Amino acid sequence: SSGINAEYGGLYYSTKGKSRAPQDLACFTTLQDVNIFFCVNAKIDHRAPSEHALSFKPSSGNVTLKDMKCIAADTEDDIMRWYHALRVVKFGDKIPENRASVLLEVTQEIERVHEQKKQAREAAIKK
Repeated sequence: SSGINAEYGGLYYSTKGKSRAPQDLACFTTLQDVNIFFCVNAKIDHRAPSEHALSFKPSSGNVTLKDMKCIAADTEDDIMRWYHALRVVKFGDKIPENRASVLLEVTQEIERVHEQKKQAREAAIKK
């Protein structure tokens, strides 16, 4: 049994079957200081049971394959669900802010382009 625990900012697994009691959980990785990547050659490089895998790479210092951790799933759809769930846990509070920021930038760019076109039309009419 495994799962994401947002309260503690990490990915945990049960050391005792399906128990989710705090004393039976062990931390697989924290999410604060890792970058999450899709694995290429997961079976070879990480000895994963399938090619559908995510890698957790520490974000600081010299990192070797031994420093990286990996989770695998049976299907591509399953690993995509894990990836998106982990991103929500890791960046959840920033997602709406980032979305609003991107929308503002796009809106400003569209307005700028419309203004340039308007000025070009006005200049063409004056000629």
